[in-house]
Amino acid sequence: MILYRYLSGLPVTVKVILYSDSCTGQNGNQFITTVLFHAVQVLHIDIIEQKFLVPGHTQMECNNLHSVIEHVQRYQKIYVPNDWLNVMTSTMRKHPYQTEQFFCGDFDDLKAYCPTGKLTVAESLSTGWKIRCIRVSKASPGTVFYKTDFSELEYSQIEQGPSPSIVLQPLYDRPLSISKLKSKTCCLCVQVVSFRLCTTTSTKHFLQAIFCITI
Repeated sequence: MILYRYLSGLPVTVKVILYSDSCTGQNGNQFITTVLFHAVQVLHIDIIEQKFLVPGHTQMECNNLHSVIEHVQRYQKIYVPNDWLNVMTSTMRKHPYQTEQFFCGDFDDLKAYCPTGKLTVAESLSTGWKIRCIRVSKASPGTVFYKTDFSELEYSQIEQGPSPSIVLQPLYDRPLSISKLKSKTCCLCVQVVSFRLCTTTSTKHFLQAIFCITI
C-alpha cells in the first residue's frame, strides 16, 4: 500500500503516469493493478497509466537510490528491521530521503478486493508478459486498457466484470506470530546478545513482540 499512500497524497489530478520495469513479481501483477483500480475509484484522479520500460532499457533514478543505501549499510550494523530506517535517513545528508513506517494494520487484503483474481493482465495474453502500458480510468470501472507496444494508437481492453467494493479490509488484525519452536530457538540466540545494544524503544518492542522476552 506504499503506492496507494503516495497517490493519496497528490492534489486533484486528471492523469498520473507511473514508470516501472517489467518485473512481474514487483510491478506487473494483479496486486499493483488492484491498487490502481482502487485509487481511481476513491481518489481525485481520473486516469492512471503504468508504463513498463523495455527490458535492457530500464535505468531509473531509483536504481541509484538502492545502490547508495547498500553502500551506506556496509558501515552500519543491522540488528532489527528498524535499523534500516536509520540507514535510509542517514544516506543523503544534504537532501535526506523521506521515509515512512508501516505497521501490520497498514496493509489491506487486496485478494478479497478482487476475489475473481482476473486482474493479472499477463495471464490473459497467451504470448506471456509483453505489456508495455496499462491504463485504468474512473470513467470505465472494471476495465483494464493495455498496449503491447508504445507505437499502438488504440488500447486493447479486458473486462474485469462488476467493479468491486471500494472498501478495503485490513489484511491483519494482529501482528504475525511465529511457531513455538522458532520462538524458543530465537530466545536462546537473543540471550547471547548484549542487551546494552538494545537501547531504543523500538528495538525493545521488537524483541519483546517477536522473541517473547523481557528486557
